[in-house]
Amino acid sequence: GRESNLSFFRDSKGLECDLFYETGRGIHAIEIKSGSTVSSDYFSSLNRVAELIPGITAKTVVYGGTARQSRTDSEVVPPTELTGLLERFEVNQDIATFVNERRGPEPDDSDVETLDAVYRTNIRPMQDGLASTYRPIADELFRTVSSNFSIAVGQRALVTSSGFLDANGWDRMKEHYIVTQGFKLSDDRPLRLKYDCSFKGYTGAGSNEFSLDLSVGWDLGGQGVSRYVTIDGKPIPQLDGSVIYSELDAQPSNVDYMIAEITQQIMMRIEALARE
Repeated sequence: GRESNLSFFRDSKGLECDLFYETGRGIHAIEIKSGSTVSSDYFSSLNRVAELIPGITAKTVVYGGTARQSRTDSEVVPPTELTGLLERFEVNQDIATFVNERRGPEPDDSDVETLDAVYRTNIRPMQDGLASTYRPIADELFRTVSSNFSIAVGQRALVTSSGFLDANGWDRMKEHYIVTQGFKLSDDRPLRLKYDCSFKGYTGAGSNEFSLDLSVGWDLGGQGVSRYVTIDGKPIPQLDGSVIYSELDAQPSNVDYMIAEITQQIMMRIEALARE
């Protein structure tokens, strides 16, 4: 009693395909053969039709055998599985409708531009400056040092990677993890971008071996961005700050001051841990 999405294809030159099944993701082309042994000839007309019709996104051959097979770009199924295959197509159609109805809005260009501005004026200069400034401490006083960049929306962590701030990493990761459908800078679900650096295995003067963790984070809300810094999880209040988006390019970011102060705090923490 259901309406069928099945149709038959034949062009003026006699090229045929036994069944077309239209789904939300395109046309699934099905060729039906009676032989019980799969032959390369079974795919000939199917492949020609797929070349002719750009809307074909999947191909299936139904044959007289009993075993399901997978080919490079086609499925091969026995007749007993055809009903299940069509049921799966029905579900795919339902999924397409479900997704379209619940798809979030496209990101606003102004929010994307603001995100890039925060990265350009605050995040990237801070990361580059810190990495070069603390390098002597890392190389001479610790066995290893590692850094990561993480993304979270509200309380939900999305991803952590060491490659976000590489020369080509930001645009790639931004498009993949942040600027997706539904992205919006909002006070209700602020976007948190965080740079973490871990110094492990102290080798300097003093009797203790210890590790030290630095975090610099930026919370992007609806109107502006706020910054925080922690060392071993302890906030450094004098390094907190905020700026509204309209002043990002006009107001100095004081990155050099921040880097100098963070480095001083790291050295003070090392001295305190070395005495314990």
